[in-house]
Amino acid sequence: MNAKYAVALLLVFQVSMSLCDVPTPSTELLEKYERIRDDIMKKLMSGLRLLENKTAPVVEMMTSDSDVQTLTSSVGDLPEVKKFTQTYNAVKTEIKKFAAKVRNVALSIYERRFRPTIGEQFSNGIDKAKEFVDALYVPEGEHA
Repeated sequence: MNAKYAVALLLVFQVSMSLCDVPTPSTELLEKYERIRDDIMKKLMSGLRLLENKTAPVVEMMTSDSDVQTLTSSVGDLPEVKKFTQTYNAVKTEIKKFAAKVRNVALSIYERRFRPTIGEQFSNGIDKAKEFVDALYVPEGEHA
């Protein structure tokens, strides 16, 4: 009975180790992913700048009170806030590293398992989504 458990344990370890050795995705797929990501982020940041420009007068009016300015400046000097900021930045750095690893594993699995069968449909779906976003997107210099 113990031998069965030992063999089962060895098989579990072997499977878990084989799952850890995921090959890196091709440079073509990484470049395509990064190109799409950069395009989406550019459009998202443009939209956020537009929103910021539209709401800036309201925010400025709300924060023009000297009491609000004093409170917000004093909160930044609190040791708890400084400690929280340091912790947040450290966690953000670790999450970025982990996200990069997860992205590579996901792209690799997609490339090896799914791209041969559904890659063309997926690419067509991405192209249609990009067309939709492009229809909503207002270039940087054309904000009204």
